[in-house]
Amino acid sequence: MKGLISRESWIIAAICVADLVSTLIFVHHHGAREGNPLMDFYLQKGVVPFILAKCTMFLLPIAIIEWARRHNPDFVRRMARFAIAAYIGLYVVVVAKENILRPVPPQPVPPAVMTFYGPEYGHRLQGILPPSRMRYDDAGSRTVTADGLWR
Repeated sequence: MKGLISRESWIIAAICVADLVSTLIFVHHHGAREGNPLMDFYLQKGVVPFILAKCTMFLLPIAIIEWARRHNPDFVRRMARFAIAAYIGLYVVVVAKENILRPVPPQPVPPAVMTFYGPEYGHRLQGILPPSRMRYDDAGSRTVTADGLWR
């Protein structure tokens, strides 16, 4: 036990943060869905509840791993490495099942996500932007082009 937190715990935390960020990016930009029904419930409530739930769901197991590591470090290290491989494998399978191999079009973006990003986001998703540029805020620092891209 060299460090306060094991390398495996840091890797699990990094994978969970990458999962969180990629989920928000895919939902926001590509109309993807959250594959975990529990996390989808929190995503329906909004971005902040989703982030808080996701962080709780991985920080608590990491705390348990670190507590157990003090009592049986070899076993916990093997199990944490197994968890890393299982998480990556499950992530790939769920992303493929929910967003790549699914024959139906993506589900609508949750209303809480729509309100978080503003009305222009909803117009862009529905493809109803006028041909001229549409201002994102009063300062005019961000605009949406007719093809739905942020400029």
